[in-house]
Amino acid sequence: MAKVHSERPDLIVLDVMMPSGSEGFHFVWDLRKDPDPACRDLPVIMLTAVHESSSEKFYPDQSDGVYQPHEYLPVQAFFDKPVPFDEFVAEVKRLLKE
Repeated sequence: MAKVHSERPDLIVLDVMMPSGSEGFHFVWDLRKDPDPACRDLPVIMLTAVHESSSEKFYPDQSDGVYQPHEYLPVQAFFDKPVPFDEFVAEVKRLLKE
């Protein structure tokens, strides 16, 4: 989070499973609560291999009856690893144009 404040990126690419013990999910929720709108509103692309070890979908394509598709994890894109390179680049370009 300190780097977000000091570096002011245009986009964040974030893994779900992070080595520091703070999962990417926690980082996203902390980011979305940041008092600085320049940080709080940054687009986030999340990458994960977590679906290889869990059947639970963290960013489902369909409503679960409570949340709409892609609603409960406040990121702009979610990719399962391995990431299709062309799709990833297209998404980065799309988000940077917004």
